[in-house]
Amino acid sequence: MNQARKRTTMQKVLSMILVLVMLLSLMSMSAFTKATNETGASSSARNDFMRVFHLDCGRKYFSVAEIKSLIDTASAANYTHIELAVGNDSLRFLLDDMSVTVDGKTYASDDVKTQIHNGNVKYYDAGSVNELSQSDMDAIIAYAQSKNISIIPLINTPGHMDAILSAATSLTGVNCSAYDSVRTIDVANTTAVAFTQALLQKYINYFAGKGCGYFNMGADEYANDKTDGFAALIKDKKYGNFVSYVNAVAAQIVAAGMTPIAFNDGIYYNSNTSGGEFSKDIVVSYWTTGWTGYTPAPASFIADKGHKILNTNDAWYYVLADKVTAYTYKHAQNGVVNTPVTSVRGDKNGSVTPIGAMICFWCDDPKPEYNANEQGYVKGLMQTLSQKNSDYFTPVVPQVETAHRGQTLTVGNSSVLRLSTGLNAVWSVSDASVLSLGSVTRSAASTVTGNRVTVNALSRGTATVTAKADNGQSYSMDLTVAGENDVRIDLTVGETWTKTVHHKDLTSYATNNNIAKVDVTCKHDPCDTVLAVMFNSSYYIQNSDGRYLDDDANWVDDYKDAVQWTWKDGITGDYLEYSRTYVNMSGGEWSVGKLPTSWVSLQYDSAAGVFKTTRGVVLGTPLTTATEPVAASTIAITGRNVGTTDVQIGDTWYHITVNDERPSDALTNKSLTLEYMITTCYVYNKSDKSKNYVISSVNASGADGVDVSALAPAEGYFNPANEPKQGDKDATYWETMRLDKNHKQAASGFGDSTGDGTSLTHVRWHNAAWQYQTADMIWHYFRSGDQLVAYYLQKTEVTKDVVTYTKDWGEEVTKDTSSSGGSGYDQAALTFAVVYPDNTVLPSKEDMYPGSTSIYNYQKKGRDIGVIMPKENEYYTISKITVTDGDRVTNHTKHKNKWYADDSINWHMKTTQAGGIWYDETVVWDASYGTEPIVNGKTSNIKWSGADTGKLVLIYLSAVELETNLNVTYWDDDADTQIYKYQIVAKHQATDPEPNYKTALMDGKSCIGEAGPWMGKTAEDNGYLPDSAYVVNASGNQQTISKDIKQLDGVTGNYKSGIYEYRWAEISEDGKTLMLHYDRKDLKAKTYVVDFGLPVTIPVSAFGIEDASTIAQMSLLAGEQTLENTGKYGTAKINSDDKTVTYTLHNTLDSTAAISLFVKFTNDPAEQPTVFSVNIIPATSVYYEDSFATFTNADGTNVVNKNQKNGYWTTVGEQDTTKQQVFEQLKSENSNVYGYDPAYANCSTFSMGSATKVTVDANTSKLGQVPAATFTFKGTGFDVISLTSNTSGTVMYTVTNSKGEKVKVGPCDTYYGYNGDAAGVTTDSVKALYQIPVIKVSGLPYDTYTVKIEVGYGEFFDHTGNDSYSFWLDAIRVYDPMGKDKSDYAQDGEGYPQYIKLHDALVNDVAQSKALFIDGGPNANVEAYKNFGPNNEVYLDKGQAITFTVPGDTNIASVQIGAKAPSGMAATMVVGEDVQEISTATEMYYEIGAAGGSFTITNVGDGILSLTNLKITFKVKPNSAAALSAPTAEEQDAAVMSVRALFAAPEQTFEPEHFTAKWSRNVHKGGKATLTVKASADVEAIHVDDATIDSYKVRTERSGWGSSAKKVTYHVFTYTVTATATADYSICAVNADGVASDPITAKLTVRPSIRDWWHDIFGKWQH
Repeated sequence: MNQARKRTTMQKVLSMILVLVMLLSLMSMSAFTKATNETGASSSARNDFMRVFHLDCGRKYFSVAEIKSLIDTASAANYTHIELAVGNDSLRFLLDDMSVTVDGKTYASDDVKTQIHNGNVKYYDAGSVNELSQSDMDAIIAYAQSKNISIIPLINTPGHMDAILSAATSLTGVNCSAYDSVRTIDVANTTAVAFTQALLQKYINYFAGKGCGYFNMGADEYANDKTDGFAALIKDKKYGNFVSYVNAVAAQIVAAGMTPIAFNDGIYYNSNTSGGEFSKDIVVSYWTTGWTGYTPAPASFIADKGHKILNTNDAWYYVLADKVTAYTYKHAQNGVVNTPVTSVRGDKNGSVTPIGAMICFWCDDPKPEYNANEQGYVKGLMQTLSQKNSDYFTPVVPQVETAHRGQTLTVGNSSVLRLSTGLNAVWSVSDASVLSLGSVTRSAASTVTGNRVTVNALSRGTATVTAKADNGQSYSMDLTVAGENDVRIDLTVGETWTKTVHHKDLTSYATNNNIAKVDVTCKHDPCDTVLAVMFNSSYYIQNSDGRYLDDDANWVDDYKDAVQWTWKDGITGDYLEYSRTYVNMSGGEWSVGKLPTSWVSLQYDSAAGVFKTTRGVVLGTPLTTATEPVAASTIAITGRNVGTTDVQIGDTWYHITVNDERPSDALTNKSLTLEYMITTCYVYNKSDKSKNYVISSVNASGADGVDVSALAPAEGYFNPANEPKQGDKDATYWETMRLDKNHKQAASGFGDSTGDGTSLTHVRWHNAAWQYQTADMIWHYFRSGDQLVAYYLQKTEVTKDVVTYTKDWGEEVTKDTSSSGGSGYDQAALTFAVVYPDNTVLPSKEDMYPGSTSIYNYQKKGRDIGVIMPKENEYYTISKITVTDGDRVTNHTKHKNKWYADDSINWHMKTTQAGGIWYDETVVWDASYGTEPIVNGKTSNIKWSGADTGKLVLIYLSAVELETNLNVTYWDDDADTQIYKYQIVAKHQATDPEPNYKTALMDGKSCIGEAGPWMGKTAEDNGYLPDSAYVVNASGNQQTISKDIKQLDGVTGNYKSGIYEYRWAEISEDGKTLMLHYDRKDLKAKTYVVDFGLPVTIPVSAFGIEDASTIAQMSLLAGEQTLENTGKYGTAKINSDDKTVTYTLHNTLDSTAAISLFVKFTNDPAEQPTVFSVNIIPATSVYYEDSFATFTNADGTNVVNKNQKNGYWTTVGEQDTTKQQVFEQLKSENSNVYGYDPAYANCSTFSMGSATKVTVDANTSKLGQVPAATFTFKGTGFDVISLTSNTSGTVMYTVTNSKGEKVKVGPCDTYYGYNGDAAGVTTDSVKALYQIPVIKVSGLPYDTYTVKIEVGYGEFFDHTGNDSYSFWLDAIRVYDPMGKDKSDYAQDGEGYPQYIKLHDALVNDVAQSKALFIDGGPNANVEAYKNFGPNNEVYLDKGQAITFTVPGDTNIASVQIGAKAPSGMAATMVVGEDVQEISTATEMYYEIGAAGGSFTITNVGDGILSLTNLKITFKVKPNSAAALSAPTAEEQDAAVMSVRALFAAPEQTFEPEHFTAKWSRNVHKGGKATLTVKASADVEAIHVDDATIDSYKVRTERSGWGSSAKKVTYHVFTYTVTATATADYSICAVNADGVASDPITAKLTVRPSIRDWWHDIFGKWQH
């Protein structure tokens, strides 16, 4: 009971001062609150931090006056809330109406009150008054609101509810207790739950109506008076019932517009999630981490589940008059002094950021008196906590609160807003299209009056809800409305969220704002929506949505996160294997779940082409190779600043909320160390020799942090031994990186981590943790274990023009490198060169090694080239950096781990589109990157492929414009305009005269500047500017000037195209400019020859354009762009993709077809296109497909495939429409002979795979007319190509000239019989002969002819016995389409062709023996040739040949043979030494000689070889017709022998196991010499020159030593001769079969006889 004290005058003065201070402090709040005026200033950063005092007024009764006194203290100490625990064991607040309805039965208010009161008294009888009335609570809440204090009611359930449990059991007659507890209901008992929730609803409605924003449901210490609490629930599998109960009560509270609170110990008890998820609407009041046998979840675990944390640290707990338990006054006093309000119990690293703090005064034992001392204790604790945390206990300002968990709603949903202190207000909304105001039933209203308001989300957007309160101030809240299907993303500042969206390219949707940074990248994965997808050698299971199966049975977006299945070759079939399988199929539908362990693989049924489980369930088909690449877009969203934003990417909206919550593993040390390193070496500060800098949290606590580049020394030094020695290698600061704990930079070995770090610019101490800022101005939290490293680079001398810094250091190759073999590493090379604007490279390719090369140790796992940073200077900027691979070339055999000064490097080169040779380079940096020039080998994955390889770094330079520079200008004389210009930074000293070409242009050691102008066009011309001319530049390099404008970067496409050429050069009068002059080449159209009717693709190079990439637009006609144009002979069509022109013939070609191409080049200022042309002419003979003919059916129609009946033309086979003939220029050195094209090389049956066929019978004529095929050509003759078989018959053909005169009429029997014993044809193996020239007409005058082939049935012509026969038109060959004797063809060696039909030469000229048939293979003899079927060709079976002689004639250019394999099997044609396999049934020509002579053609293949014409071409027009001459007897014999040789059995050889020979020694002339031959037992005789010795002696010897020795038998031969002179003898061994070995040589050395010696001596003396 409070006692009034008389105040002294001094006390009154102090009180007035205190009041004045408080007023001033309240006035100062106007700078921090939105309540100051209608527009509203920003709210205080701490205003939303809840400061709560908890009063246990449930166990113990507190009067209205006592509660008001505590409200006064709370208000003065800047608390925001008082929590009144009216329901805690007892329920000491009764409503006027306490009636409840449970299970359909209503319990009267008085009955309920009586039972509650009885329960309260039983728990503790407080005397005459045990409960607060509703009017008491009305007064308390009103008083609190007047003090800016909000009331939080607490009615604890399902535990700590003794009075309610007693009433429930008594009224319902049902035992509602759990485990016989007196304070906890059974959450699995529906009656207990229903009664409790019905009673709670009464209180929820009351407090919501009073403007309360929070309602604490307790939910702690379940039945802990009887059990071990929540552990018992989990054990009994009732924890899920508890979760459901808590969520249901939370839903009641949220529905009333309040936010639910619950104590922490029951929320995910022991981190158990088996009961399900708790509603994230619940704010968790975290007070304890538990005790022995009681283990609540850590605060970080609960926070990670999405719950806000109200810090209720039991360090501040005080229990009334507690003298025994832990929560004494002394305990609480220590807590409020030493435990900050942000320190959450158990959260040692500060990972949890609470929304507020609550100090609790408990009355576990309600009997002690709440006297003046106790009141002083309690109020003192409240005040001390406020004073010790004054940053958080700022003056309370009313604010708008939401019962929703955030300030984002979904379209169609509602939320309740309220004023925090219970003030009433008039509510309005800024945008009525986004939000409406009204009741829960959504009765729309423009304004609503009251403490709270319901807001309804109508459409996506943001709107402001404003409350104009009774106190005259306005308060507001911004609410965002997201779409129903929006993806909601919650991030902290600096955190990145990623998602991969398959089958969509979303790169165009990337957007950024102040809240979030959005990056969208797209790659094309080789995948499709099928079951099994293969990436490299691993397979993945994919569903129809394009997602992949991971090992937790979840479908994930990225296959890299999924299970990798391995392909195995099984005994019974192939299968995909993984240790566990999670795929199931039931009723044709996919589901995911753990399958039985027996289903450990997916079996592949190769016959059915499907995957099955081992139990036979079909799962799907595999994709073993990637087909079409599929887009996969990766969305990366990074929190930039606190706030909310919406971003649309593709068809999806992403609602992004960014907060500043510190992650649980944030780095919270009070200092941060910045280490100085160059890869694995420390760098030392030159001034103080330090190797790091320690950053204190105090110095880095500003909002902008500290710039790390200002902390690290700009220059330092290092050495590989990591010992600070002044004068060692210099190092220059590069950048600072954050490295995570898994990629820390070690100070030894090869563990370079520069490619694994995140570059940063600033660091700061923020939110009690360390952060770093990246270049995009986003702050990120350091994580526990992170490392901060300032990296340095080493200055090198590898380039003279610019200084290049490198991360690593190598060994220069001024001499042989030192061996690194001891370290176990090989070596690789890194080379540098600069490229000037005219693409001149220095040093040159020949001088790069060893001049600008360093050698590095190469780790066997692969090593990247490190960091390379060339620096721009006052002379040069850098436009591009590229890397090219190379291979070492060495003459040293022992070169492992060592490079030699005389080695070289073969750099990989490529042919450019313009035809030049350039480095096969990869661009790794260019100016468009927007960064300093740099190459990072690790991040760009630039690695040496192995030891003894090289990497060439080309640095492209641009000159800085200086007055002393020299100009190089490229000039177009035709257009009189500048093509290109660049500058040379000439060598110049300040005291020197300005550079001048007249004195600076050098060639060798001579100045040639005065020698110009240079009028020579080529190096062979007089007055040509030497290609070796140079100027010494500022770096001392000899910089040459390139004349190749195609290689210049930046010139327009017409100059890169190759149509311009260099003409001459001059120096300007002032000597400052060297001008190179260019003009167009002669663009005369080139002529190309076609010898087949197939389409041709014409590259732009045929028009004279060397580089297709320079073309901006192509057209076939002038004016409007035309991509397709049809002329007299065919259609030209532009292929835009590869910039080619395809020309397709529709009619036979008999003249020049000219194709014009109108071209506009890239960036070409010319208004009119440049015109190019090519001419196409026919060859001396042209082969056309059947499509060039017109077909008439028996009913008079001209439609092929109209009917499958007899008398109608149909297509047989399938035409290959993809083939094209080779496009060959007239007078080309590498052209094929006319009449050959590789497109036909494999047409083993019909030409191009198909033919047009008609079958006729006796009834065909009844349809109206005879089926016919007609074609028109211009020339001197033709062949009709057809199939011949035992079902073919006779056709009639008519040839009509241009005057309509019939010049040729005749029948042609195409039947091929099989009943004759024809020489050259195996009758039982040939079923049909393809592509036979059944009609051959030649020698016609040059004219236009129409050929009509009629297929009519005649019984006389029917050889088939089927009363029908057929005809196939397969192809047509036309001769001399441009007339005879065209001299142009002689340029190709195809001039004036003459044809000799070999069949006629063989059969008709037998008497004259102009050609001979040879039959019999190994027993070949000249025979008479006989053959059934069409008589236009010669058929050779295997082993058969034909020989003929072409008379010698120096005018002959080429001798060619028409050949084919008509039976469908490949033949092999042998002519002399040349072997040609022929697989096609299409007659094509093959060159067999370039002059006259004897020729033998043999077939050694299994298929029939058909020979048609012998074609002889001439250099000039011959005077007479070509003819064969009769082979001489010698030529006949040689031909027969050559055929026999082809089939002769291979000569046997013999190699004895042992074979040695030696002659006796000291043999004199005239004496006997004995040859001894020692041979193995497989030798039965020997040949010594012409003598044979077959007698020998058998000798046995032991070979080897000890027990392994073996007996070996030898045959020893002897041969004796009388020695005459020194000579070599040839000896062969002969085996039992008479096969001789290769000879060996034994030298017999013969000395002079005594007589000869004596005669020689005295003969000399006599003379």
